Amino acid sequence: MTPSSTPLWRQTATKKQKLRDEAIQRFAAAETSPSESIASAEDSVHLTTMINSVEGVSKAISSHTVTATQLLLAYINRLTEILFEDALKRAKELDTFFKENGRLVGPLHGVPMTLKDQFDVQGYDSTLGYVGRAFKPAKEDCVLVSLLRDMGAVIVAKSNLPQSIMWCETDNPLWGRTVHPKNPEFTPGGSTGGEATLLSLQGTVVGWGTDIGGSIRIPSHMNGVYGLKPSSTRLPYQGVSVSTDGQEHVPSVIGPMTRNMESLVTVTKAVIDANPWDQDPKCCPVPWRSAVYQDALSRPLVIAVMRDDGVVRCHPPVLRVLDQVASSLHQECIDVMDQYYTADGGEDIRRDVEACGEPFIPHVEALVNKGQPISVYNYWQLNKEKLKLQKRYLDLWNSTVSEASGKPVDILLTPIMPHSAVPHGKCRWVGYTKVFNFVDYPAVVLPGGHVSKAADAEAAQAMGEYNPRNPLDEWNWKTFDLASMDGLWAGTVGTQRLLKLFDKYNIKATWFIPGHSLDTFPEDCAAVRDAGHEIGLHGYSHENPTDMTFEQQRDVLDKTYKQLTAFCRGKPPRGSVAPWWETSKEGVELLLSYGIEYDHSMSHEDHRCYWLRTGDEWTKIDYSKKAEEWMKPLVKGKETGLVEIPGSWYIDDLPPMMFMKKSPNSHGWVNPRDVEQIWMDHFDYFYREYDEFVFPMTIHPDVSGRPHVLLMHERIIEHINKHEGVEWVTMEQMADEFKKNNKVPEGAMMPAPRGQILKLQKEGKAYSLIDYNGPMPE
Repeated sequence: MTPSSTPLWRQTATKKQKLRDEAIQRFAAAETSPSESIASAEDSVHLTTMINSVEGVSKAISSHTVTATQLLLAYINRLTEILFEDALKRAKELDTFFKENGRLVGPLHGVPMTLKDQFDVQGYDSTLGYVGRAFKPAKEDCVLVSLLRDMGAVIVAKSNLPQSIMWCETDNPLWGRTVHPKNPEFTPGGSTGGEATLLSLQGTVVGWGTDIGGSIRIPSHMNGVYGLKPSSTRLPYQGVSVSTDGQEHVPSVIGPMTRNMESLVTVTKAVIDANPWDQDPKCCPVPWRSAVYQDALSRPLVIAVMRDDGVVRCHPPVLRVLDQVASSLHQECIDVMDQYYTADGGEDIRRDVEACGEPFIPHVEALVNKGQPISVYNYWQLNKEKLKLQKRYLDLWNSTVSEASGKPVDILLTPIMPHSAVPHGKCRWVGYTKVFNFVDYPAVVLPGGHVSKAADAEAAQAMGEYNPRNPLDEWNWKTFDLASMDGLWAGTVGTQRLLKLFDKYNIKATWFIPGHSLDTFPEDCAAVRDAGHEIGLHGYSHENPTDMTFEQQRDVLDKTYKQLTAFCRGKPPRGSVAPWWETSKEGVELLLSYGIEYDHSMSHEDHRCYWLRTGDEWTKIDYSKKAEEWMKPLVKGKETGLVEIPGSWYIDDLPPMMFMKKSPNSHGWVNPRDVEQIWMDHFDYFYREYDEFVFPMTIHPDVSGRPHVLLMHERIIEHINKHEGVEWVTMEQMADEFKKNNKVPEGAMMPAPRGQILKLQKEGKAYSLIDYNGPMPE
């Protein structure tokens, strides 16, 4: 294709993307002084993972733990935009100010922040996803950016959004599609999808977005982060570009998005305390009312629950989470109003798209072609109708007086979407969010749970009997795929919480991660690796070894061994846990042939390591035969050179505290203090009775990532730490200590030299598994 035949919009988009990529590459290659640099990738991950709140930034800088420059560099390592040079300059200015004055510039000193590509930043484009807006930099900062900078915030980047912003996904011809950080086949939501993705990937501390129908709340929901949509005029909108500029019937609002609730409160209060109405004439001059805020925190709240909007029914996981957190709360239903967004017939959006000849995103094309412009008179009539409906909502709210308190509802708990994250192009119904834009009520998103095969299987099966109410409801049911939606919470939220726990107590743990999790949650698994934890084998899809053929076991081990070796930058795994703690005879020999040195799947002991045996034989009871034929003792097999670090179902969080709908004994509601007492009693007995012992505790992110279980672990760790002579070690350290002090059994089948299997396979050499006994031959 010759340059002349390339459409103008394509040339513009290519040029813009090239400049972005060059700026990133140039900055990545730039050298920094030793005092500014981050010592390692591990340090970078530590900073972006552990300093995840506004309060955490202020504390770290004030205590000289980190400088604004060092923190910024850590976050730049996690981003892909082009405000880096200005951000670094600002961070250095803040460090100089702190050094010279001994105080912070303001409440947001050194806090890395990112912006949806609507907020004007002097010298940078605000494209809204339109090619035609590229290379038209803003002449001045918007009011919000000006206030944030005055308070010490560092603006690091601007993030992606959909063409026109009028869509609950994130795709445009200029920058392309943004994918969900946990599954590239799924959407992160929109229109503030870029910000939600950055927060999920720990690429920012605070993100700023806009919301006209759910654009902050939907991606917050799909990525498990916090988000606030305030009422209109509460925060300054001056200088924020928008496709429907000038319409007032359902105004767009700005709001913050964070990784925790504390930061959401802190940054909102900081902006309001800065008197934004002095710079934005439309901003309501109402200060932060601490008395009202404290009153809400100090008294019992009246909470109602809306489970269904009457149009599109929610997927089972959404309803389950609502029921779990609000099983005894009052239920209230609300109608949804679906009009007004395109009173101009889409002319404003159409003009921007056609400016550079770029193609319409299909959803946007359908939006602007939805109707013709209406007359001013008819527009006025619709606004009158809107006011009547808002009054009906207000009357309805005021009528919800609780008999117990004599007060109306304080908070309405609702779904954000009828589904969790879905494949690209599948987002359609936003009635659960835009109703609150219509009535102009504030709304906040709080992460509440995740899709679970175990918890949602029965409800998912019942979906086959459901008769959809309408075409939208039918479409929603068809998007539900339990298999592809499962596990997001454990691989993300649960994992990050456990990393924080281990960091707090300076513990290096051993994580046995299935290959499927490595593929699905690469960023979170990388955080485990980069934090210095050991990673071992745990199958690919948690398949039971005793249900597989020898060939299947070999294929799974071969794939995951290579996968984990590459993931750990050339370091082969040394240990393994069999899924379901089910180890086969062939499985042990396979592990040895791949050089695996220890296993953690058996329970012949409970307080000391031992050499694992294979070939044990026992006679099953057969009541059709004489008793003397089956009354025979166990015939012990032969010890191998595989170290066994004992497991114990009694020191495992999953059986008592994991909710499994179809397993009556795993209802998940066991009091963690009962479990805690069992674990502590085990430890106390071992400590009293043995001079030396091991105490492996088996935990899972989808169980131990829960707040009530995390607090249990804190108490157990602190109890153990009170005892002299206790050392926290990884399992490879535990295995090495055992091998140092215990002679290998004579004639035992030994692990192959570490990494030998890869060498032989690369050279095309064959090897004997069953006959192998000692170092594998060259």
